[in-house]
Amino acid sequence: MTLSLFIQMQLIFIAGLAVYQLFMRTGTPLQWRRFFLLVLPVFSIAVPMAFTQIVPTSMYVMPTMFIEQNLAASGLVSPESNDQTPWLFIGYGTVVMGLFGVMVIRFIRQLRIQRNYPVTREQGYYLSEHAAIATPYSFFRHIYLPVNLSQQQRAFILKHEMAHVFQWHSIDVVYSLCIRTLFWINPASWLLVRELKLVHECLADASAATSATEDYAHLLIAEQFGVTAFTFQHTFYQPSLLKQRLMQLSSPQPRHMVVRLMLSVMSLCAVGIMTTQAQTSTKETATTGTVVQPTFPGGTEALMQFLVKEIKYPESAQKSKTMGTVYVGFTVKENGKVTNVKIIKGVEASLDAEATRVINAMPDWTPGTKDNKPAAFEMTLPIRFAL
Repeated sequence: MTLSLFIQMQLIFIAGLAVYQLFMRTGTPLQWRRFFLLVLPVFSIAVPMAFTQIVPTSMYVMPTMFIEQNLAASGLVSPESNDQTPWLFIGYGTVVMGLFGVMVIRFIRQLRIQRNYPVTREQGYYLSEHAAIATPYSFFRHIYLPVNLSQQQRAFILKHEMAHVFQWHSIDVVYSLCIRTLFWINPASWLLVRELKLVHECLADASAATSATEDYAHLLIAEQFGVTAFTFQHTFYQPSLLKQRLMQLSSPQPRHMVVRLMLSVMSLCAVGIMTTQAQTSTKETATTGTVVQPTFPGGTEALMQFLVKEIKYPESAQKSKTMGTVYVGFTVKENGKVTNVKIIKGVEASLDAEATRVINAMPDWTPGTKDNKPAAFEMTLPIRFAL
């Protein structure tokens, strides 16, 4: 995965969450909100991979030309010291592994907790009630309740946690935590976890309240201000988000749902396409009829020989062990002249300058044709500098 592709994913992720905040966070059914939040990370990953191009600004991309320099033979460095350590990748991966390790530890702790409490098998779930359980919560198909609950509290809370269990909210939480672990650098991934858990709580509230909405709201308020010691949550859920949950309980039936959904989908698709296009900056030139691309005199083999002969690996790049592929864009005019030489994707100043110098020194090409008429063509030549 290139850095450019990774950045595209993060930008679409952020923009998609902004679309959610604008069109879906209020006045939209909770299940639609849940679906949108679950699909957003997949969308942000899939769109750049589907639309991205390695070298975007040219219509015709030529085969990569490899320019290798033997540093051991030149006496600059020893053969053992010519590797580059990807410190950025190692650092990012270290944080990912650390966050993943925290998730594993929390799972192990939860599994140990399950062994310490007596379990009653109910219809579709497992119930543990014990004095050592401070707050009610659920973990996949296991529900944990304190023993000092009133009959009304127990009824409400049990229905709340059963909604988490039967709607498989724990899977959503684990999924969102994995996304946050992979994309920890993106604040949108942290907001996604919080927003998805809020949706879960609102869904469970709606299931628990049913016709007794006012009584349930009073119970939520009492819990928030410490009248009781219990919080409504399932595993890994921390913030109470009382205000949003009460607003959702008292909100009227959503209106214009189809319009909101269409606006959200259209906006998300537009964001994805515009982001990838902005990153790639593709230029498309319509062509019809017969197209013959321009060629270097003597063909690709002659071009390779020309590059090997003319390119001089910059000494500064050799000393710093800088390697990579420089993508050079240029135009072959109707008369075969090479013009408009520019760096599309560079590596380092000295390598970019050397690649540009050699392209400018090229002899005239055999011009290309469109509909049997000479035409200008935009070209891209990848030149790989390796040690």
